[in-house]
Amino acid sequence: GATKILDLGQNQCNSLNLSVGVNVFSYTCFPDNYTSYQLLNAVGLDNINAIRMLDSASGQWQVANVDNGSIVGHNFLIANIAVIMLDMKQAVPAWIPGE
Repeated sequence: GATKILDLGQNQCNSLNLSVGVNVFSYTCFPDNYTSYQLLNAVGLDNINAIRMLDSASGQWQVANVDNGSIVGHNFLIANIAVIMLDMKQAVPAWIPGE
């Protein structure tokens, strides 16, 4: 599928329109102590395949994905300001992390 890039720039807490396929974006308003598992559940396990975030310290990708309706992989913390990659099964319009 096609990769879509959404650059929200600085200090934007707008809703996100997540498209089917791979979405890569920066976001400056993730809630405190927000985790990959919380994000997967918030987006909806039927709507998403995986979340990936590059750990800049190690250079390794952190990954959590949905396998047969269950979350597997690392339940990593998402920084308040982060760049993440979401692999979506279904589009999710007007999504706001933490709501």
